[in-house]
Amino acid sequence: MRCLPFITLLGQLSLQENQPEQAKKYFRKAVDINPRLTIGYRSLARIHMTDNRPDSAEKVILEGLAVVPDDTVLTMTLASIYEKKLEFEKAISLYETLLDKNPDILIAKNNLASLLTDHRTDEASLSKARNLASEFKNSKIPYFRDTYAWASLNAGASVEESVVILEDIVKESEKTAVFNYHLGMAYLKQGNKGEASQYL
Repeated sequence: MRCLPFITLLGQLSLQENQPEQAKKYFRKAVDINPRLTIGYRSLARIHMTDNRPDSAEKVILEGLAVVPDDTVLTMTLASIYEKKLEFEKAISLYETLLDKNPDILIAKNNLASLLTDHRTDEASLSKARNLASEFKNSKIPYFRDTYAWASLNAGASVEESVVILEDIVKESEKTAVFNYHLGMAYLKQGNKGEASQYL
């Protein structure tokens, strides 16, 4: 067990030297020695995702969750993989389960609110998204504020409030495409087609 940190370090160094196959051998050896070593599963999954093999990434994370089923980071990693695979309902279900157990994980709240807003159209889901994101209204994190404004806009709340928030976000991060798109859609919903065309 004392050699585990060294094996993990060798895996990380192999990645830095652009030797992913060698890195996989080290990380696999690490989890074989200690099946509860979650960094090993996450590192293997990251390599698979870099190689555009999301099914393999999913498989290795599920392997880890079979050993440590309540691990928050592994659960969120799996949800992210499902998003990459466009399996949005699976991702939504994972985030909901995670938040039932750990209601204070802000990134999970943000991601769930975003998924509900972008991939569901029913009133209950859109209302839930806005409620989840409500604490982000005055967040210093642009992505969180964007989630609140976008969820509010789609839930039928104040268009003007969403426009003001999104305008401020775009001023801070004008090159972020999703912020520009959300602002453009907010202008469109406001009836301001001229402004909308500059961002869509």
